[in-house]
Amino acid sequence: MRILYRYLLSIVFFLSNAPDIGASVQLFSADKENNCMRELCSRIHPILYPYPVEPMEYPEYSRRPYPALSWSDFGHRTQFVAGRNVPLNEAELADVPGLVYRPGASFLKDREFTGKLQYIGKHGMYLHNIGGYGPGSPFYGSFGEYIVAEWQTEQIRKYLGRRFTGFDVGEQDGRFNFTYKQIMEPYIPDRRRQYLASQPYFDRVAADLGNWCSSLSVLWYWHYILKEGYTILAGAETQNKITNGQVQYMHLRGAGKQYGILWFGDVSVFDTWGYKNYSRDEKYERVNKGGSLSLFKRSYYTQYMYNATILSMESGWCEGHFANNKGELTPIGKMHTDCANFVEKYGQPGSMVTQIALLNDFYSGWMPADHIAGRFQVWNGMDYEAGDFLTDAMISLFFPNYERSGFFHDETGAMCETPYGENADILHSDARVEVMRQYPVMVAAGNLFSGGMELADKVKEYVHEGGTFIVTAENAARIWPEWKIDKSRTVPAGGIVRIGENELVERGNFELYRASLPDEAHVLATVGGEPVVVDIPAGKGQILLSLTAYGLNAAPLEYNKPPTWMQGGFNTFLGRPYGLLNHFRSIVDAVFKSVQLFEVGEGLGVIVNYLKKALIPQHYYKIFFLST
Repeated sequence: MRILYRYLLSIVFFLSNAPDIGASVQLFSADKENNCMRELCSRIHPILYPYPVEPMEYPEYSRRPYPALSWSDFGHRTQFVAGRNVPLNEAELADVPGLVYRPGASFLKDREFTGKLQYIGKHGMYLHNIGGYGPGSPFYGSFGEYIVAEWQTEQIRKYLGRRFTGFDVGEQDGRFNFTYKQIMEPYIPDRRRQYLASQPYFDRVAADLGNWCSSLSVLWYWHYILKEGYTILAGAETQNKITNGQVQYMHLRGAGKQYGILWFGDVSVFDTWGYKNYSRDEKYERVNKGGSLSLFKRSYYTQYMYNATILSMESGWCEGHFANNKGELTPIGKMHTDCANFVEKYGQPGSMVTQIALLNDFYSGWMPADHIAGRFQVWNGMDYEAGDFLTDAMISLFFPNYERSGFFHDETGAMCETPYGENADILHSDARVEVMRQYPVMVAAGNLFSGGMELADKVKEYVHEGGTFIVTAENAARIWPEWKIDKSRTVPAGGIVRIGENELVERGNFELYRASLPDEAHVLATVGGEPVVVDIPAGKGQILLSLTAYGLNAAPLEYNKPPTWMQGGFNTFLGRPYGLLNHFRSIVDAVFKSVQLFEVGEGLGVIVNYLKKALIPQHYYKIFFLST
């Protein structure tokens, strides 16, 4: 029955006086057990940051061989991909709305290459994400290894300029994942060296493509490729096959805000078991394969609310061949048309509001907990460590069962409910403090082993200026060495932690740390009379310090271990050997709810966008919610 409820999809508009966002005290009951949490959260102030990413304001903008694209290049509106076949004249225009064409590599061998560039350039259209580069593969059809000729980049520059979004470094994160053992032998179990070893692979791809690239991720590697100078636009292929799309875009949004790169949307017709296509010819008909129309539609609208510059279906607009965009509209084509008409009628959604930054180390190499090529691994082959399980646990709070994307026929995990809303982005430790300040809450959500004094200074400035920083003992010891944080004792499984008059029993054991803290520190939670969570005011902000290593159990727990993706372990939930301690999760939950502007109930996902109307003293919200 679960699948029957997936067709609820609504966008709600609110025009009203802004809520009291000074503090979300109303989220907590008035009983004495919660007094300490009420007082804590009364000091956390949500932020409405109404400004879109503007690449021209970033120092990286002038350093790139081809400057990153800005909203002005897209006419300050979301554009739509109308198909893959680039038109030469009016008769060849797609039968679905859109000014964007997204060809494969065969376009580079098209005899009408220059003529088609001239036509779409003259009519204000876009050439997007020319794909099909496959390193090491013989070039055949529209796929394989090739080098873009200099005369072709000159032609694109001449006739399109900034209406070209780049050659596609597409799915290379997945290809690299599958080929790294052949590239790096022996394997190097060191995160810094893994990062350095990955660079030649992607640099080679970019060089062959003239260093004029857009990226399309399918699995991971989000921040690294956006940091490089050759990327001018970024997106992720969303589907019920590999990484959950919500997780992909929480990384891409954070990376885009860090490095000044806008993002586009992309919806694949594939899932684990095939692809969807509509045709009256049995040779091409795949109606009962691929993702559901519901998932396609929800993905389209969520990516619009994510502030995607472009929305793209992979294929399937019209009946017939895989990439046909002329003729009888399919249900995919009708869905695409409805969305384009919706955007035409209602305009842009306003800036997506995200209140929480999950901060990970630049060299983390983090990968989702389970996927097509591995389980509990980073950098393609290194086993998760405690910091990686913390990252996984934090992401799971926002997107429960995200790692099941591609494992369930009913699309569990492909798009998840959002208990706190889609209210978080992933930042890496090289983020500037100006970016950190966009978020009222920031969590040390991994092992921040490489940031050093620079990261410490940024975090301290962030807190001093009003931010709330949630951190566990191992990371805090690096940032505040003067607190002399070290291990105290091991609390056995079954330990009772008190928060006010509430008592929480821990399923697993954990390491308790001690510290010499400032006099103004307030104890929020204790175990056996010793502090386990403290609140430390600093400047205008505060530090919530968990005196545990990473907020997790210390010894692994028994957990459900279904077969891997390659072994056919489908329709089964994956457990975890390590998870958030109950008391730490309780405190994090209260803080996250304190910056949650809207609630929609269980089983739903919600995205909040914000517009400030200059002529009226109200605030305008667009809220998107969908069933899971």
